[in-house]
Amino acid sequence: KLSSQPTLSRFENAPRRGDLYRMQEALLGTILHELRRRHRGARRIWIDVDPTCTPTHGEQQMSFFNGFYDTHCYLPLVMTISFDDDPRKYPVVILLRPGNADALQGVLPLLERLVPRLRATWPKTRLWLRADSAYARSELFDWLDAEHIGYDISMAANAVLNREVTEALPVVQELARQRNQTTAFYFHFDYQARSWHRARRLLAKVEVILAPGKEPRDNLRYVVTSAPGTPAHGFARYYAHSDMENTLKDLKEGSALGRFSCSSALANQWRALLT
Repeated sequence: KLSSQPTLSRFENAPRRGDLYRMQEALLGTILHELRRRHRGARRIWIDVDPTCTPTHGEQQMSFFNGFYDTHCYLPLVMTISFDDDPRKYPVVILLRPGNADALQGVLPLLERLVPRLRATWPKTRLWLRADSAYARSELFDWLDAEHIGYDISMAANAVLNREVTEALPVVQELARQRNQTTAFYFHFDYQARSWHRARRLLAKVEVILAPGKEPRDNLRYVVTSAPGTPAHGFARYYAHSDMENTLKDLKEGSALGRFSCSSALANQWRALLT
């Protein structure tokens, strides 16, 4: 009887919002306690933030059409932490969000819960956040600056940024042609978007990609950073964020993240926490 479908359905729909909050807190505490034993002397903790699209097929609460993914879905937000040079990312919090959620929806509240726990567990460790261009927003930058958290966040290309590297692009194109191989130059400059309260350091990569049998392809990339140091090193820090795709894939394929077939959003958040 305990494994019957009606019993499992009642079990999933029983937790209320407060229950889910306490469950998230308990899970976070358990994870951090275990990671503390493994990474007691960590010098830096990387916080990676990323959403993932989980298509829905029914009348689930908070299921909305997302034009970017071209489907009705949820957009769960996942935060992971990793330590120093260890590439493994550990999921620590997850929030079920509507399919049309703004990129920043839920990010600051989750960080306000996660960061104090990290600092209590690793009081001498530097915290650093990485995220893609959807998170290059003034609200997040201002909060990270106030909390003294470092960051490397991608910035979408635009006409203003591209003008900054206009003179360098022909030079890189010519060098790539001469060398017959992919060539990249790195730069940095101060940049202030219209919605930002102040200018920030921006890293630029001007790359020309050469592949056999294909035309050369220009690749312009930008990263907003709080750190000094060479632009190439800054990009190397940011590129470690790309492994988030594999982490999310593991959650979906290995732990069934995305099986949100309950009609209740709370029940589906419960499933996310069980994942």
